[in-house]
Amino acid sequence: PHRSAADLLDNLQKTATEEAKRIATQTNTELGNTASVEVGMGDPARVICEHAANDHADIIVIGSHDKSFWERIMDPSVGRYLINNAPC
Repeated sequence: PHRSAADLLDNLQKTATEEAKRIATQTNTELGNTASVEVGMGDPARVICEHAANDHADIIVIGSHDKSFWERIMDPSVGRYLINNAPC
């Protein structure tokens, strides 16, 4: 059957969201179920801030990786955005 680009995109987003929830839930379980698990779509920094504000979060924990000087200039930091804008 022929599927439209919109159908394929919707399916891809659904699959990605389900996988992200599965991984986040598994990680939370391994850490002793000490966090809430939410998955959002969009700009990561803004989505994290929105969830933190809506859930009255006390703390946000994110991962980090090393970036070169040029990578930091070309790719804005989610961590830097959260430091400057997060509600907690």
